[in-house]
Amino acid sequence: MVSEHETETLLCDVLRTFEEVLKQVCGQDTASPGDAADWSAENPTKGHCAVFALLFQEIFGGELMRTVPEGFGSHYYNMLPHGTLFGLPGNTHVDLTWDQFPDGTVFPAGEPRDRDYVLNSDAARNAGTPERYELFKHRFWAALAAAALKGLDI
Repeated sequence: MVSEHETETLLCDVLRTFEEVLKQVCGQDTASPGDAADWSAENPTKGHCAVFALLFQEIFGGELMRTVPEGFGSHYYNMLPHGTLFGLPGNTHVDLTWDQFPDGTVFPAGEPRDRDYVLNSDAARNAGTPERYELFKHRFWAALAAAALKGLDI
């Protein structure tokens, strides 16, 4: 039987690898239009919360959550229900793009949003989210395939 510590370590390794690949495929063209001018390789998650959260949900399931950090616009992250990943107890809050914000940013509690809202609301369509997501997802799977061909040396 795997210990809780080993399970947590495995979860962290899986999420770390997932996050590394996601950050590798970020680009100015997949950032939200309001953030694209500020996107840089030094801050690769800038403007990518929706596409990160959508892809994470597609792979791992769970809920999409929306919050509005103080001084900023919409921000999306994921919430996995009890036991979803490796049987861990409690809900698991996963925000792989929090680091785009300055230290000290206050994040109010989020509210669930369905996938259709994140992809097809008027705001999402105006931001090109469906197209940005498809491009981002294509790059992610291509990067994983290339890594697999190189022996997972990500």
